[in-house]
Amino acid sequence: MRNLLLIALLIGAFSSNLWAQAPQAVCYQALAKDNQNNNILESTIGIRATIVRGSANGINEWIEIHTPQTDQFGLFTIEIGQGSVVPGGAQTAFEDIEWGQGEYWLRIEFDPFNAGNYELMGANKIISVPYALYAEGANTAASAETANTAIYADSAGVADFAQTAAFSQTTDTAFIANTALVALTTIGDDDGDSTNELQTLSFDNGELSIVAPDGSIVGTPVALSSSTGGSLDDSNTNELQNLISQGGQLFLENPDGNTNGDGVAFDNSDTNEIQSLGLENGELVLENPDGSSNPSGISIDTSATNEIQTLSIDGNTISLSGGNSIELTTTELPFSAPGASYDLPQGIYGQYVVQGVGNYTVPNGKTFWILAGGPHVKLKGLGISPFVIHPTTPNMPALPSGQVVEDCMCTGVLVDNSLLIESLVVNFIQDGSYTVPEGKVFFVKSGLSNDEIGYLKVNNEPMEFLRSNFTRGTRIIAFPAGTLIEPILANVDDLILTGFLIDEEL
Repeated sequence: MRNLLLIALLIGAFSSNLWAQAPQAVCYQALAKDNQNNNILESTIGIRATIVRGSANGINEWIEIHTPQTDQFGLFTIEIGQGSVVPGGAQTAFEDIEWGQGEYWLRIEFDPFNAGNYELMGANKIISVPYALYAEGANTAASAETANTAIYADSAGVADFAQTAAFSQTTDTAFIANTALVALTTIGDDDGDSTNELQTLSFDNGELSIVAPDGSIVGTPVALSSSTGGSLDDSNTNELQNLISQGGQLFLENPDGNTNGDGVAFDNSDTNEIQSLGLENGELVLENPDGSSNPSGISIDTSATNEIQTLSIDGNTISLSGGNSIELTTTELPFSAPGASYDLPQGIYGQYVVQGVGNYTVPNGKTFWILAGGPHVKLKGLGISPFVIHPTTPNMPALPSGQVVEDCMCTGVLVDNSLLIESLVVNFIQDGSYTVPEGKVFFVKSGLSNDEIGYLKVNNEPMEFLRSNFTRGTRIIAFPAGTLIEPILANVDDLILTGFLIDEEL
């Protein structure tokens, strides 16, 4: 899975027009990039925007979702306040936000595939809003005596000044222009020059002339024909011609009705035309325009049983479309790989990696078995916060494909996903409980620390696991099919279990 980044280019302030009511929106423009710093071009993405009051993790005042389309450069623009409202905000109408009641933050979450999976991009304090929305209550200006600039002066015949007031609903000031920018009068020819007006073109007796507004001819006319008239170029033989058919021949017809040059014979046969392809009695035939056909003697295949087949696999069964199936047998079993144990059921052989600071995404088709690290790792995308603090004692976690870990500071091994062993993350933050699927056994690797009380409710019975002075046995917990697992505390904000599933028949 790709780790996608969102690089903001511009956050527009709350804007208002001088004469209109302030629009309830914030202009936000950004550039969408993937984890390889490539722009995401011409794609529909998902954006979840939240206005937060008090601090970056304060009260959610307003939550909405947008699905913009990036352009050919990866840019997109949204209007915050005009998106699809998401329940959970303190306000249900954008205009109800009280901008004067403390500090506000803008939190942006990004979904590159518009699939409902949002990744937090960060929260930024709204440093300064030309609070047009907050100041919208100042609807009437008492008076204003001066202004720097006149917007426009509609008209003035003879005027010392043109008074034009521009009234703003969002401030306490009305603007009055005491000086006209332009005062125009029309008395005769405005510029006093009668030779530079718009002219007309006239054709009379074969001559083209330029006519001034007063009717006089400007300059010398240009003759376009002889004194006897006729066509403008004095030729009656070079005009556009028509194409006609006479006696099976094509001719060029002059404007006077006569034909020009020799005729060209054309095909008037009905038997040598383009033919169409048909099927008769299992053979391909050429059909003539008159309905007759010429058999080609080429047989075609009309059998429905000798076509190309496709191969498919379902579990351990390989099948041919329209044919038979074969059940595969295998000697591979869980924990049979070299170095396999309850901690590493797929063994120790794979791609070894070292991860320091920054984000790391488990590659597609791989399971990341962490071998060593600090007292915890930060798992992203599992809760409301940017990451979840996950303990690594007494056992290191197992992370499936697509899981993002931040500042891992760890070593581990990447092993190809297996049909026999399925890595799993149980998210109590979002799901609240987990039931082991039928036919499976769930082995818990991490999530409960051995230096504190680790309670779970198992099939409605509170049970304590892993505490060093209480628990006896292995550090791995196994739950059979149908087991209902719940956190013991009512307010769970960070409980995540990692582990793996195997078939109980194995």
